[in-house]
Amino acid sequence: MAAVTVATVAKKVVAAMASNKKGRKTLGYILGIILFILSIPIIVICCLSDSLGSLGNLGNVDMEQFRGSLTQRIEEVLESSGIVDQLTGIEDALREKGFSDDDIHKAQLIYISCSNEVEITDSFYDDLAACFTGAKEDKSVYDILEETFGIMISDEERAKLNELY
Repeated sequence: MAAVTVATVAKKVVAAMASNKKGRKTLGYILGIILFILSIPIIVICCLSDSLGSLGNLGNVDMEQFRGSLTQRIEEVLESSGIVDQLTGIEDALREKGFSDDDIHKAQLIYISCSNEVEITDSFYDDLAACFTGAKEDKSVYDILEETFGIMISDEERAKLNELY
């Protein structure tokens, strides 16, 4: 069940991150790092082999195996960055407080898009939950998040989040 949740969150996170300049830049860095890590074994094999002919027939690559390997590498990179732990922590804390899946995913997405601006403290999860419960007609969740964590959420990002959830 956790894998399905992580996959769903990852899909929505990538969609949301691709919708703004900062998110695309972050995705570009992540993909660049992943591609570099994946290319290291190929570089080593090429350097150690006598010629490219000794590599065998590279045209018969099993695409399913390649996709599985790529997916596994992406998961390893995300796990090592600590993002998965933070997303799980957010999910657990908000689920404990009775939040809906949409609110949990929205909170996770906001965290990912602002993760370099938000400091994780002992009261982070409680503060995040308070932002969602404190929303009223005159103050939106976004306004409270901006005040609590000192971040900026543009009107464009607000519209995109509202469209997703």
